[in-house]
Amino acid sequence: FVLNRPQRLTFPDVLLHLQLLDPDELIRLPSAAREFQIQAGGPVETGRGFVLHSDDYLSDSSIPVSDDICLTATLDIVKAISRGEGPLKATMLLGYAGWGPGQLENEISS
Repeated sequence: FVLNRPQRLTFPDVLLHLQLLDPDELIRLPSAAREFQIQAGGPVETGRGFVLHSDDYLSDSSIPVSDDICLTATLDIVKAISRGEGPLKATMLLGYAGWGPGQLENEISS
């Protein structure tokens, strides 16, 4: 993942796009959800979202990345964040960086 490229897209934009929220419900969105940061995760599958977050939120689909950081890529965490019930620390990544077989080795050698 690329972790340092904020997007102009907002979390409310994501909720509206996914039809998880009606425009008239935006006013009831918790302030933390309105300010939730969206980052570019990489150039592959930019329509796919991942949430990198603290381990105070866990679901069956959460994958531990380190002792206190997890990755979750399901709508459950997006819904939890929109209700103010998500992790204390988190960022959403759209897309990821990936390489095909042998591609990374070729790029490194050139």
